Amino acid sequence: MTREEFEKIVSARDRLKSLGILRDDGTIDYSLALEILAIAKDDEYLKNAILRFVVQEFREDLKKMRG
Repeated sequence: MTREEFEKIVSARDRLKSLGILRDDGTIDYSLALEILAIAKDDEYLKNAILRFVVQEFREDLKKMRG
């Protein structure tokens, strides 16, 4: 991992913490996370990014869900 990649990850985590989505103990405020997803459904770019991420990261889970 490059320094730049590390700084982007740290920066994103800090923003999530400051918004209250990621708590100091590492838990997630699910209601806020779900609200972000609800907003994202109206943004075509973000919706596609989420779908690509889900397919890439959860391919096996999706296969199981489809039967």
